[in-house]
Amino acid sequence: MRRLYTRDGDTNLEARIATICEEVKAGLIDLLPAVMLRGIALGGGYGRGEGGVLRDETIAGDQPYNDVEFFVFTRGPGQLVRRLWAKQVDDLGHILTKRHGIEVEMRLLGSGELRRARASMFYYDLYHGHRWVLGHDTLLADAAHHAEAKHLPAEEATRLLMNRASGLVFAAARLARADFTRDDADFVFRNIAKARLAMGDALLTSAGLYHWSCLVRHERLRDFVTTQEVLAHHRKGVAFKLHPSRSRHSREELAALHADVSAEMREVFLRIESLRHGVAFADVAAYRAYHPKFPGASTLRNRLVHFRDRGLRGLAETRHPRELLLDQIGEVLWSEDRPDPQAGMDRFEGLWRRHG
Repeated sequence: MRRLYTRDGDTNLEARIATICEEVKAGLIDLLPAVMLRGIALGGGYGRGEGGVLRDETIAGDQPYNDVEFFVFTRGPGQLVRRLWAKQVDDLGHILTKRHGIEVEMRLLGSGELRRARASMFYYDLYHGHRWVLGHDTLLADAAHHAEAKHLPAEEATRLLMNRASGLVFAAARLARADFTRDDADFVFRNIAKARLAMGDALLTSAGLYHWSCLVRHERLRDFVTTQEVLAHHRKGVAFKLHPSRSRHSREELAALHADVSAEMREVFLRIESLRHGVAFADVAAYRAYHPKFPGASTLRNRLVHFRDRGLRGLAETRHPRELLLDQIGEVLWSEDRPDPQAGMDRFEGLWRRHG
């Protein structure tokens, strides 16, 4: 069997993803003016041929796990296109999500947006790991600066760790609940798996060795990594990415695993940020005291973002919004001295809603 979307999914799973692709294509052709629609690319894990295959004894056959993510290439300015069509496209995604029982997402990309966008892991993955539902690679001809992993900014490794550390923060909140459900256990286990993968991926990114395939990344990591702990975590992260599973762990087992992964991520995070800033951070306290964490950011823009979020009080804040988020992650996830953990969590959640 020739598989397009997974490494080893069964025929029914492959056909299910193909059906979603066809329905997205038909829905967008009906919805958007013909002169506007240039192409549709399936991205994410299924677009890279490494989509998650969920197998569970309570469910017959292989099931999809990851979101099914589409990039819709259009003519016209991106902001205008989204203003006119984003709601209708989102509504189509909701209909298909309900129909297929898996999240279907569509992102509108206007003319020239990929060309103007700064190099990022997100667009690098799209450039190399996609499958055309409509259109062909000429639509990527003006986006060659996304092709080389060595061009990824150092901040991309920081952003990846920030996102996955945030997942660990939310997982810690679930572990602290009085009523710990199976859904909570799945949430915690999934975010631990993402953090395991991210540590090795961030180290590769900082060295210019990132690759769109998680399997290739693991091969590269074996020749590059400095600790067997990071390699072992990455191996388990890759296994979960390709073959996700529902958690069978107790709260106590997950809490111990969460503590282990969080401690390892702290060391990787400090290493990545020490390399990025050229400063040896001995501990999280030293890192939190260091400013600015994004020295190239516009102070005026930072003020305006905080003004938008907090009104006149925000004008006094000159730091990059993500700097505040990173400091708060350090407090709630890694600081031993937390006089009011709930207050710290509340502040983190507020920052994440605005800047995550």
